[in-house]
Amino acid sequence: MDDLIRTMMIVGAYLAGGSGLALVILRFSASGRALVQRLIGGQELWFGFATAVLMTAASLALSEVFHYNPCRWCWFQRIFAYPNVVVLGWAALRRDVKAWASALTLAGIGILISMWHIAIDVGIVSEGTSCDPLNPCTTRWKGFEHGWSTIQVGAFCCFLFIIGLGLHATAKPTESPAEA
Repeated sequence: MDDLIRTMMIVGAYLAGGSGLALVILRFSASGRALVQRLIGGQELWFGFATAVLMTAASLALSEVFHYNPCRWCWFQRIFAYPNVVVLGWAALRRDVKAWASALTLAGIGILISMWHIAIDVGIVSEGTSCDPLNPCTTRWKGFEHGWSTIQVGAFCCFLFIIGLGLHATAKPTESPAEA
């Protein structure tokens, strides 16, 4: 059962990442924005809230259920992921599109931290002294030891989806691609 849950986390994160990448690309064409508007128009806050809730639940499950000890960079990712549950949830209830400024700031910083964490994990950047020698940032936990199926890649994918949603939610419906 544990392997199934971890696999579902990875698959969910990859679906979010692929969707997020598509959203970002579609944001820069009028027909792309129109397509997204037809599919999810007006519900971006709710999708963002659901993503933040699932991201937070997965993070807590990894540490509290599976007993994975988060490394320093995992904590930094959590610092920028968890508040989006409140920001996007409250905004969705109030239909407050202006809250995307806060949500995009949190997700933008979060994705940069995820990128740094991925760079450490693949060896582009040395762990140096910022990581705990007893709990290094390059630890590959059970279920996340294959290639790119790491916790930090999952966080990156979720942040990317929230960013893609926010870019569409804040787009003016009549914007031309040059104004995007």
